[in-house]
Amino acid sequence: MRHLHPPEPKKNSSVVVMIFHLSILSLLIVLCYLPGFKTPFLTDDQLVILEKPEVRGIAPLSNLFQTEPSRVLVYLSFALDYRLFRLNVAGYHIQSLLAHLLSSLLLYFLIRQLLSKTKQLEPAVTWCAFFSALIFGIHPINTEAVTYLSGRFTLFAGMFILISILCFERAFSRDATDWLWLIISYIAFLLSLLCKEEALVFPVLIVVFLWSRKETPKAHWLLSIPFVALLLFGLLFRYFSLNRLGTGTAPYPRMVYLATEAIVIVKYLLQFFFPIHLSYLPEIDPVKTISIKLIICIALLALILFSTVRSYAKDTRSFGILWMFLLLAPSSSIVPLEDFMALHRFYNAGMGLLISLSAIFIQLSKAFSLNLRKSVSAFLSIIVVFFSILTIQRNLIFRNEISLFRSALSCSPKSARLLNDLGYAYYRKSDYERARHYLSRSLARDPDYFMALNNMGITLVGLGQDDEALKYFYQASERTSKPGKIYANIGMIYLKKGEPDLALPWLEKAVQAEPYLAQIRFYLGRALAGIGQYERALSEMLAGIGSLNPRAENYFELGKVFLKLGKISSARESFMYALQIDPGFAPARSALEQIQAGQENIRQ
Repeated sequence: MRHLHPPEPKKNSSVVVMIFHLSILSLLIVLCYLPGFKTPFLTDDQLVILEKPEVRGIAPLSNLFQTEPSRVLVYLSFALDYRLFRLNVAGYHIQSLLAHLLSSLLLYFLIRQLLSKTKQLEPAVTWCAFFSALIFGIHPINTEAVTYLSGRFTLFAGMFILISILCFERAFSRDATDWLWLIISYIAFLLSLLCKEEALVFPVLIVVFLWSRKETPKAHWLLSIPFVALLLFGLLFRYFSLNRLGTGTAPYPRMVYLATEAIVIVKYLLQFFFPIHLSYLPEIDPVKTISIKLIICIALLALILFSTVRSYAKDTRSFGILWMFLLLAPSSSIVPLEDFMALHRFYNAGMGLLISLSAIFIQLSKAFSLNLRKSVSAFLSIIVVFFSILTIQRNLIFRNEISLFRSALSCSPKSARLLNDLGYAYYRKSDYERARHYLSRSLARDPDYFMALNNMGITLVGLGQDDEALKYFYQASERTSKPGKIYANIGMIYLKKGEPDLALPWLEKAVQAEPYLAQIRFYLGRALAGIGQYERALSEMLAGIGSLNPRAENYFELGKVFLKLGKISSARESFMYALQIDPGFAPARSALEQIQAGQENIRQ
């Protein structure tokens, strides 16, 4: 009797499903983040991009290996953006979105690779990998890492960590070790060390990964040693570049920071599962005494760790949970930071949580009926729609600094820092009265807050109250260890008052304190010109003018120095450029007329 067998499934059916999943993933992620393409340079972007001389081509890129050894690769990406797009912010967002999209796709492949043990479970694993990667890709908690350009450090570190762990696992997926995948894994880890400090924990993650496997040959353990060697190389590279390993003085005692971070990690988890009332800058008070809240949070985290390791030892579920805790460790314990909590820090940790949830779901799916699986799919689809709407809304909040800080202030209405940030945002819009209102509220909360003191000073300058502004600048300069910009503000007030001799010492101190802020050198040049040191003035002005926003007045002042030195042709070019910027700028037009008439000396 002839036996009938069911037809073999088509070999390309899984490929079709995979292409469909990747297409849906890409489409939804791009749609959710398209509104963020109009997000301008915000807060730290000013320092990281606009004021970074290496990014803008003012200083050699090689300087980054000495000043930013743990983040050099991301700074190079910003430098590439600047050369391609200058200040067109949409171009910068393209690269950040591509990194996030690639990480989401890599997470899809990693979950499939970790959980595909038997062919019977393959459809469930593929389905689970799709929803996990999709939730990661469109989760509103990740908006800060993707849309906020300074979040690219986190994006790139996570992307290379995923590449490294994926290739490391792939290297041992067959009987013989695939050395090509292994070498790519090592290279990806090395690149992650050049993106952000949280990559330092990756060798520990590799150890956890090997431990979580059912059977790990001794050779595989030995092949993890190069990760430790690369880590030591990265640490030595950082030490010899900066003459230190850490980031400086910790803002809080270590035990205060650790206790506070226990509460912060629980808050991350709550906001992952219930992403409402998300704040750009959550206000977290330092924990200085034992409280019921602290005890509950520590007990909850201990329960998660203990139950995971005990119940799911040598399992992907425990690997994912330990991934989450390890990737939070640099900002939660190893490197104490000024801000206890920032949503972009959960970006890479969230990958581990989703890996663990996927593994748990696969175990549960064995008992699922077809109808129950359809119900779960419908429920997850609703979550995806809900998260997508929240992410689009969150991107719209990032459309400018005022909407961003107002949103954050609604969550923390008494935050001196947020009140200051909102006041400064209004100052940048030339709305000086509103700026003064919020800065006054900030100083009422914290009278010694040097940033609010400095911002109140520049706001009063905008209101024409220079003498009152000086009082705030003097106070601000006494309350910070980095007073360079404040010294420059004092010097510029004296320049404005026509007192270059008083401006000069302040501007010289500013350049000494902030040698890489080239724009200060332009104003130093103006002060030198005011006391007749024209040769040195010209050198300083030329060094600084390229880093300033084009203003007719600046090129007019440069032209005057050229004239004093008898460089008529250069003076004419400066005056003409001033008129290109502002055709109605009368002093430059008058100067050109005097040159044409043969009058080479311009009286102030």
